[in-house]
Amino acid sequence: MRYCKKCVMPDTKPDLSFDEEGICNACRNFERRKEIDWSQRKSELVELAEKYKSKDGSNWDCIVPVSGGKDSTYQVIKMLQLGFNPLCVTSTTCDLSAIGRRNIENIKHLGVDYVEFSPNPNIRAKLNRVGLTQVGDISWPEHVGIFTIPIRAAVQYNIPLIVWGENSQHEYGGPAADVENNVLTRRWLEEFGGLLGMRVTDMIGLEGIRKQDLIAYSYPTDEELARVGVTGIFLGYYIPWDGYSNALLAQANGFQSYEKTVEGSVVNYENLDNHQTGIHDYFKYLKFGFGRATDIACLHLRRGRITREDAIAMVDKHDGKFPHSYLGKSLAEILEPLDMSVDEFVKISDRFTNKKIFATDSRGGLVKDKYGNLKKLAHPSTHYEMKVLIIDYGMGNVGSVKRAIEECGVDNVIVSHHDYDFEDCTHAILPGVGAFPDAMATLNERGITDRIKKLAIDDKIPLLGICLGMQLLASKGTEVSFQDGLDLIPGIVQALEPAIGERIPHVGWNEVQFTNRSDEMLNEIRDQSDFYFVHSYHFIPKNEENILAYTPYAGKFVSMIRCGNIIGAQFHPEKSSTAGFQLLKNFLNI
Repeated sequence: MRYCKKCVMPDTKPDLSFDEEGICNACRNFERRKEIDWSQRKSELVELAEKYKSKDGSNWDCIVPVSGGKDSTYQVIKMLQLGFNPLCVTSTTCDLSAIGRRNIENIKHLGVDYVEFSPNPNIRAKLNRVGLTQVGDISWPEHVGIFTIPIRAAVQYNIPLIVWGENSQHEYGGPAADVENNVLTRRWLEEFGGLLGMRVTDMIGLEGIRKQDLIAYSYPTDEELARVGVTGIFLGYYIPWDGYSNALLAQANGFQSYEKTVEGSVVNYENLDNHQTGIHDYFKYLKFGFGRATDIACLHLRRGRITREDAIAMVDKHDGKFPHSYLGKSLAEILEPLDMSVDEFVKISDRFTNKKIFATDSRGGLVKDKYGNLKKLAHPSTHYEMKVLIIDYGMGNVGSVKRAIEECGVDNVIVSHHDYDFEDCTHAILPGVGAFPDAMATLNERGITDRIKKLAIDDKIPLLGICLGMQLLASKGTEVSFQDGLDLIPGIVQALEPAIGERIPHVGWNEVQFTNRSDEMLNEIRDQSDFYFVHSYHFIPKNEENILAYTPYAGKFVSMIRCGNIIGAQFHPEKSSTAGFQLLKNFLNI
């Protein structure tokens, strides 16, 4: 687990990437906000406002989806300042809190028309349960409803424009800013709807749920959307978005914050309208090793309000604590509508906990303190450096591999005996040129075999076998006689059978034809790239799903394999120019 050197966000966050300096793309994106001409953006917003306002005052100018949060209050204030006559639409939260209700009533008194849609609470509870047990997100139906109910209202009331708040993933204005294609299609909605791999139609038949029970969670048809011209903007694209500033403006206009720091958070003005939010944030922590406290600490850290040391202390104190209560309501009370006990909740929580992130005992059980809190293995105060272990057993072109890894800007160490420190590494490479039985004999004599297996199987360290190193990953080799391999990927190594006119050993450049373009090992490598080969034997995997690529020689042979963190390349990437170095970089990014 690696942490950004500037903020405290870990690399386990989906869609987060780090640059060569160890800085995450979220921090880099925030730095680029200084280059934005916000005056120009605001002018664009004013132009859009004039375009979509009702010309004769016979209809509302836009829909603003709202909840009992500070951002909703801020959105309404800003739209009123622009002279809009909005219709505010609420999709009721799963378990609305008293303070959330008070803040909704406050929005009404800002001077707007308001519609609240409350889905069937019995169906909502069933969907909460399905979401929690199937994808580890109790808030699945709420997040779907947020992106369907305002759209249905837009179609129902013939209001083209919907004004969302912040778009945390993308830096653009939304369909309304697209002159050529500004209809908010179903595909666009599904990108932002948080479905987590489950479709609404998948719910039919579960827990006795019928199709008619899911109307509130179903998008209008594309034809209905096109008829009204439903489109949307993200207000955060046009106005510098800052949760703290939003809260200050909202509080100055009647918004109420919580009486103390919200559980799992570091502030008192976030996530106040739903008692289930604590569970939602807790499961994010279980899956990815960070929660709401990390999110908010990073926002303040990037804006220079706190130091990184302050952020670490805040996260240590508040992040990922077991959700015994939220906004004054006990966990047992929150789970009651789901017909779920606290014990059942704990079992579900353990099932979704990422054991690569949290400490376990000798039997694989999660280590917890007396309050049920987990122990994380990595910490943002720990300086992370990538280190590649190159395993030298006297038969590999170790020097070429070492130079290639150094070209990629990564430290490496060569080890040739079991006494060396195999633990202090993030990646491992098993190169090789020579004979299978001799290589295995050397690995066994030097006590390296078991260390490799522990690295790959127990520690889940990414392991790359190159040429003979790939063949050694197999269960058996047949060179001279049958010989046991490392048995890390089921399969057997056999001699190539050349066609007429072909020579053995197979030496030189040949194309590699990929079978799974979506695999991260193949990022930025064009189809049918050429790589350099030197070999007489080839790996025949037992399972076809382990095959990443073939090469057309001796009929065709498997030239790349993968099983989880264990990867094999029959060619030599360190001798394969641009494509080879890209493959090594892809490996180092795993």
